[in-house]
Amino acid sequence: MAALSSLQLAVVSTLSRAIQTGLLALEKRSDVPVVGIELSREYCEHYPCNRRRRKSHLVSTFPTVSFDEVEYESDPVYDHDRVYIYCRFFFLFSSDSID
Repeated sequence: MAALSSLQLAVVSTLSRAIQTGLLALEKRSDVPVVGIELSREYCEHYPCNRRRRKSHLVSTFPTVSFDEVEYESDPVYDHDRVYIYCRFFFLFSSDSID
């Protein structure tokens, strides 16, 4: 748990299973803000488990997570044509954040 002691922000995927895992990992760190963003999603195949729930559902189910960065009510990433674009944006976002 020493690695979590300096944590200032947790970014989770917008898929429910990832949110649940993130919240479990942070259950003793309620002071750390948790943000759900589309850009952190893993590769998306056309399986129902890879489709995120509606934003309104996520907001009501996970009230401790901020979904302010989620632009669309329904899942825009479930379309294969958009997956590469989202992955590229996440790479650029995370690269800028490290600098």
